Amino acid sequence: MVEVRDFTPFITDTELGESRGLRVSAIQIRRSFAETFSPDELIARFRGAPIVLDEPVSVMAMEFEPHGETGERRSRFPILFAVTSGSGFVRIGGEHAERVPLNAGQAVLWPTGELFKAWAGESGMTAIGVEYLSTVP
Repeated sequence: MVEVRDFTPFITDTELGESRGLRVSAIQIRRSFAETFSPDELIARFRGAPIVLDEPVSVMAMEFEPHGETGERRSRFPILFAVTSGSGFVRIGGEHAERVPLNAGQAVLWPTGELFKAWAGESGMTAIGVEYLSTVP
């Protein structure tokens, strides 16, 4: 039997620290992380039940409003950031690093330990983030 999971009830930017104009939804998370919550807590935290696997990968849907952005942060593991609609920009390496445009159908890998930031252009942007947790010490 096929189970369809809805990942449209996004977590809002007010819950995401320095981000603004951004909503995120967990599509798939690692079982060891999911087990730190009761079933009710898991559903409340992620606005629905994400797919839970033993694999060391998490998958998130990200919806940016026009000019919405992630806060600048440093990742503990590599993250594949793939734009699925709209366009925006990414920067890897801090505030003086090159601003790189991204359009639907393009992706970038945020390396471990580097400062990164993503933000949408005039029309907003949606993306999928794949976090490769197997590299976490």
